Amino acid sequence: MRATGTAARPSRFRRAGITVGVSAARPDGFAKEAAILALATILFRLAFLFWLPAQALSLDVHSWERLASMLAEGRNPYTTGLLNWPPLWMQVIDAMAAFARHSGVVFTTVLRGSLIFADAINNVLALVIAVRFLRLEGPRRLLIVGLAANPISLLLTCQHGNFDALPVMAILCFTIAWLRFRESNDPIDWLSACLALGVGVLAKTFPLLLAPLLAFRIRSIPARARILGALLLSLPAAVGMSVIYVLAPADVSRYVIGYRSAAGSFGLTGLLNLAGLSRAIAIDQSVFPLLLVMALAVAFAGVSRTADIEPRKLVLSIGVALAALIALGTGYGPQYIAWPLPFLVLAYPCFDRPWRRDMLVIAAVAVATYAVEYALVPELGSFWLHLAPSPWLWWLSDTISDPRGATIFRLPLFASYLWLIATSTKRIRAAVPSPATN
Repeated sequence: MRATGTAARPSRFRRAGITVGVSAARPDGFAKEAAILALATILFRLAFLFWLPAQALSLDVHSWERLASMLAEGRNPYTTGLLNWPPLWMQVIDAMAAFARHSGVVFTTVLRGSLIFADAINNVLALVIAVRFLRLEGPRRLLIVGLAANPISLLLTCQHGNFDALPVMAILCFTIAWLRFRESNDPIDWLSACLALGVGVLAKTFPLLLAPLLAFRIRSIPARARILGALLLSLPAAVGMSVIYVLAPADVSRYVIGYRSAAGSFGLTGLLNLAGLSRAIAIDQSVFPLLLVMALAVAFAGVSRTADIEPRKLVLSIGVALAALIALGTGYGPQYIAWPLPFLVLAYPCFDRPWRRDMLVIAAVAVATYAVEYALVPELGSFWLHLAPSPWLWWLSDTISDPRGATIFRLPLFASYLWLIATSTKRIRAAVPSPATN
């Protein structure tokens, strides 16, 4: 099938069954594609769990087990420093723990099963974006390779066990609602985007980075709808935070409001730590939020004056914005790569061949980095140390577990993030031809 406005000769994406600019799939065809993608997502993770040593669990998984026990005893987990976010994840943990108690299933199994199910939902949502808005024909293969079978995704879900799939789910819903609003100019779609982003903030605060996108065509939104949208964006997290703040104001201020993630082992803070400038890290953590607020204000003003944003550029912009927060932020966790991953995978077939080559190199660097870290770092589960421990592997584990050693080891990944931001921003700002002509 020919893409709109493109040359007739087939591109390698057409030969692979992926085409840009074609009509959306029929509902029955989409249901089949979605079922296959969801099943592939689940099966790849179950196969990885079958191979993964039972002891290969991250520190986060053990923290969730402790939190489940605390909640069962009626204790407030926000006094421990184990929870650094609004209360959605605490409520999910309590629900999973209750299911585990009543069903007799081990809590860790319930946790992994829930995260695998969330991954399947997210991949189907990505398929909606691919078919409905990016107009990719046959994107199932792309999403199976890029998301369902991605080694990084398998490690994050099955070994790390963090809950970043939940805010990512909200951002994917936000993207769908935003793209619907772009087509319909219906305030209901805009309000849906506000609500999706508000729920994402209830899970983790980083989705607020995308709030400036709500300024798109905001002058067409009635004043009362704008007020309602602001409430839908802010109230879920505000109400949730107010409840836990009343119960433990000092601890919530310290562990949640003042939380900046782990610094000194990646990126700028890692380089400062490596140079012995640890005091500068504290300055960076104080200044960065102010700079971020200023950048969001500028972005809000810019988006409000934008007449239109192509779906492919919107998807890539979200991926780049989230990647920039990881690369330039004041703290780092390896699980954060889950934020931009689905958007970068979706954008992959939508731009020119040199950009796609860059993305493949960046992906290779990321996969190699994560494979070594999750194989050797005990905090992340160290699956290889459980499979085949040896003295030199323990030495390497100690080296890359140290913040300075981790900074050096992650330098290629940091450089890849910077290159991703630079080369992608160039495509977002420029008029880039469809890849179907390449």
